[in-house]
Amino acid sequence: MDSPNEMLKQAEHIWKMLDELADSDPNAYKNFVQKSMDEKKRETAIPEPFMCLKTELITKTSDNTFLFVNICSWTKVPAPKSSTDAVSVTGGPLEEKQSEYGIVNL
Repeated sequence: MDSPNEMLKQAEHIWKMLDELADSDPNAYKNFVQKSMDEKKRETAIPEPFMCLKTELITKTSDNTFLFVNICSWTKVPAPKSSTDAVSVTGGPLEEKQSEYGIVNL
């Protein structure tokens, strides 16, 4: 692990290189900063809601149990490379909530 002094030297070196780039090639500096900001925005993006599916689960009891499936898009889940490739998915935890209509799965 780097010591705090080594990390400080590395940070100073990076800042010096960025200052030199800003002075020598302002467009390249602007492009670098924009690319870095775009990457950070993508890395920290949250899922975007698209739609919610609701279905009633058939059980042996007469309880009404509904299952809601939230469909979202998310930049962290890669798009298929072609129309014949499988769609990548990811899932979150199943949550159960009691409502006036019985247990609702969220």
